Amino acid sequence: MMLKRFPSPAGERLRFAGFASLLREVPALIASAPSPFVLFLAADRTAATDQEWGDVARALLDAGLAYLVAWGPGCRQVEDAFDLVFVEASDIEGRIPNAAEGVLMTTSHANQELEEALWFGIHAAHPDEGYVRECPSTIAVAVERVDWHERMDKYLAAGAPLIDAA
Repeated sequence: MMLKRFPSPAGERLRFAGFASLLREVPALIASAPSPFVLFLAADRTAATDQEWGDVARALLDAGLAYLVAWGPGCRQVEDAFDLVFVEASDIEGRIPNAAEGVLMTTSHANQELEEALWFGIHAAHPDEGYVRECPSTIAVAVERVDWHERMDKYLAAGAPLIDAA
């Protein structure tokens, strides 16, 4: 379980990709990457229980998650789960130090191809500056699906080009 680093143009966030056999492996997988980070998470919502999604969201927030880009079956529910954990951690638990000045940004991309959503995560996902001042990396993780991981690797190796919608 390791992240692979991909080339990125000067001045852009560092790019990493990895594969997790299980959702609960994601926090350990991303632990070596610079923080805070944008996370592109390719996962099936049914890959884990509500409790597991909440536990992973909390661990990722603690690790420096600044922006979540969710993709895959049920990605809207994944986005909602992360939003809920952020609200609970900032309002109720008081664990999020900058929550009063900004928010965790989240998006879901149910109607896009993996590569289109990953392009968004690399080129258009900008964390709330009130929440984090700098964001040095984008991490793309596929959960359970090796074919998604292979697509991410191929796309990132090609330089994350704009996908022609025509």
